[in-house]
Amino acid sequence: AIGEKKWDEARDRVCESMFLCNVLGGMGSLILIAFPEKVLSMVLPKSGTSVMAFAVPYLRLRAFGMLPALLSSCGFAAYNGMLNTVTPLKVTLTTNLINMILDPLFIFGIGRGASATQSSFILSSLQNGFGAAGAAAATSVSEII
Repeated sequence: AIGEKKWDEARDRVCESMFLCNVLGGMGSLILIAFPEKVLSMVLPKSGTSVMAFAVPYLRLRAFGMLPALLSSCGFAAYNGMLNTVTPLKVTLTTNLINMILDPLFIFGIGRGASATQSSFILSSLQNGFGAAGAAAATSVSEII
C-alpha cells in the first residue's frame, strides 16, 4: 500500500496490526501472569523445582513487557515499511540504554541495606535487589517506557 502511495490503506493495515497486538499480547500476558507454572512445565523438566523457583517470578514480571514488545515490533515494521529505519534504531537504543541502567540496580539493588521494617517492601527490595527477577523487571520497565 505504501509503495502505491495508498496512505489510507497503509494506515488501516497498521491499525489492524496494532489491534491484533493488543488482543494477542493482552491474552498472552494474562496467561503468563496467571499460569506461569503450566507454561514453564512445557519447557522445563519435571524434576527442576529449583529452576522453577527462579523461573516463575521471572516469567510473571517479564509478561508485563509482552504487550509493549509486540506494539514496538509492529511500530518498527510500519516505520521500516515507510523506509524510515532511523526511528526504530533510536527507540531500540533508548530502550537498551534504559535496560542497561536498570539491570544492575534491580538485580543487585542500590546497596543501602535498609531492612523491610524501615521502609516499604518495594523500596527495601530495590535497596537489596530483586535477584534474578530484577532482570525481568528491568527489561519490562524499559520496554514500557
